Amino acid sequence: MQIPILYLESSTAELFMSNVNEMKLSYRGKQLDRIIGGFLEIPTTNGFAPFFTDKVYWDVRVNGNRMILEKKSFNKELIFSDRQKLLFEGGKIVELINT
Repeated sequence: MQIPILYLESSTAELFMSNVNEMKLSYRGKQLDRIIGGFLEIPTTNGFAPFFTDKVYWDVRVNGNRMILEKKSFNKELIFSDRQKLLFEGGKIVELINT
């Protein structure tokens, strides 16, 4: 049995939601390292609603012409399985491989 959790003016909601509306890019040297900001599905009475938050980020690993993006959170209670593999040539993405 699953019980939906509603985040209506609760302290829990404040942990995940923020009023940011932009992504930030983080670099290590000249290499893109992290994309900060993303959507988090929050349970509502009608299912789930996407909320943009800075509590979510994408870890970026580049190896040659391949890039792996892995969705993570600064809140260790949130665990994601989202992972994307990109193949690029000449600075453009030429293939997206879901892993």
